[in-house]
Amino acid sequence: MADLVVDGRSSDPHVPETDFRWSRFAEGALLRSPHPYAGAGASISCSLTTLDRLADTFEVPVTSLFRGADTPREAVYTPAGAGARTVQRGTRVGHDYTLLGALRGPHKRMEAHLVTLTERSEEFPLFQHPGTELLFMLEGEMVYAHGDAGYTMRPGDALQLDGEGVHGPQELIRLPIRFLSVVAYGEGAPD
Repeated sequence: MADLVVDGRSSDPHVPETDFRWSRFAEGALLRSPHPYAGAGASISCSLTTLDRLADTFEVPVTSLFRGADTPREAVYTPAGAGARTVQRGTRVGHDYTLLGALRGPHKRMEAHLVTLTERSEEFPLFQHPGTELLFMLEGEMVYAHGDAGYTMRPGDALQLDGEGVHGPQELIRLPIRFLSVVAYGEGAPD
């Protein structure tokens, strides 16, 4: 039986080393430390028997060592200040929404916005959408409502909520207010 040559630095689609390293990293192991039961280190050239032993050691199917090795993956890079300004409810009352990134594809999976509130307003937009949203406060102070609850948010605070519930700013306490809003949609969410 021929050995399968594995080199994480090559463009060879047979790169189980990548998943092997992530499995070891997830366990808190050093990336270069060999696993005593598998008989392999981080840089390996191994037979199918060794791959089988690795899979048994980590209690995963052999195929998981190859999963995604040759599949192109998306990434969106947005340099500082280069995010796309978007118009949302609240834009007309001094709320600025900057899209930081959204992967395109068969389904929209996640959207990230930097939201800046610079003007006091008596009018607050309410939002309701599919998915789960995470808000992370960067600057200022506000009360953010979700359903019947209000949460006072200060820099470093995070709020995760079900987007189907009505939510939005309730009271702007200290301006300017800046926060990250990251919405993760389910698998079936349309673009």
